[in-house]
Amino acid sequence: MWKEIMVAMLVSFLGKSEGSSVENCIACSDIVFLIDDSGSINDAEFLQMKIFIKSVVQLFPNVGPNGAQFGAVSFSSEDDQTTEFDLNDHGDATSVLAAIDSVVNNGTGTHIGAALEYLENNLFNMDVDNGAGRPCAVDNRFAIVITDGKTVGGTVPKAQSLKNANVKILAVGVGDGVDTSLLQAIASGNQNVFLVEDFDTFPSILDGLISSICTQDSGPHGFCGFPCTLHNKTYDLCPCDENNVNQTYSVGGNDTTVFTENFGGENKTDWECYTRSGRFYVVRRCVAHDVFEYRCMRDIMYNTNKDIRVYCMSEWASFDGNPSLCDVCDGSAFDKDKALIIKVCGCALPTICPVTNNITQTQCDACESSEGNDDGLCCS
Repeated sequence: MWKEIMVAMLVSFLGKSEGSSVENCIACSDIVFLIDDSGSINDAEFLQMKIFIKSVVQLFPNVGPNGAQFGAVSFSSEDDQTTEFDLNDHGDATSVLAAIDSVVNNGTGTHIGAALEYLENNLFNMDVDNGAGRPCAVDNRFAIVITDGKTVGGTVPKAQSLKNANVKILAVGVGDGVDTSLLQAIASGNQNVFLVEDFDTFPSILDGLISSICTQDSGPHGFCGFPCTLHNKTYDLCPCDENNVNQTYSVGGNDTTVFTENFGGENKTDWECYTRSGRFYVVRRCVAHDVFEYRCMRDIMYNTNKDIRVYCMSEWASFDGNPSLCDVCDGSAFDKDKALIIKVCGCALPTICPVTNNITQTQCDACESSEGNDDGLCCS
């Protein structure tokens, strides 16, 4: 009875109904921790990491062959991976927690790619008698990578191969030495990247991590709609980037609140429409779990017959809390000393935002409060 109560409480915490995929995940899942034991992590920090891992395990009410199974691999250099325990080595939470306590820190470098390959070939290999072949867990397979540093080797292809094997990867980066862009490439979406300042702040991400483990990804969804002249259109970014890779942007499909950035045929980033006033709008992108960057954009002209779009935009910026449109579109991005094409950008502030610098900021007039005519030249 107690286990059933714990399942109901965790389902309620995640905001899902009983009988949902979340409840199935809680009831039957295979979760493997990939533990960085490189030389940069001291014994006290390693202990904090093990306490955090135990906290994750303790939130699952039914641990064992008929519930959530846990495994662990420690890694450091390219040829140094150790299976601390397989998914079917321990049949209850008490023995899993004891096994975590027994893991020691004695590594050197950091080679995440080799460790991910090791996971696929061993702990998540259904042809090996290690507990990875349960039918109830086939859609609930998770690898939690915890690291404090950069890595060497072909990490991204190894991560993609593991994801192709139906394993969802969550990446936890500790400290300022981590390569966030690499964690984004490793993880199953930026929302599954977790960043902590140091080993003492692991508890701050616990709720989000558990939610990500057992909540199906629904994809981003904005708070406003992009201008209609963007709907179901694809615009090439001209010129190409420094590597001569073609970039396109598109809005369409079933959701006109999301703007997809595409590099060389591969979708890389989704921008959400965050807030909008006429041709000024703020987009945001997820860089890690509950961590966002924002930029101000202003559309200048469209020629939808030729798929030509002219716009100005600010650099990506971070804000504490939830910024307003005027916080992001503060006029600085289009200052005459900063904008390369200031004559095209013209006015710098939305109509609704106050002028704070009369020398550099030009507030747009009332016609900027709407999308304007079909040709997008209301203020020409």
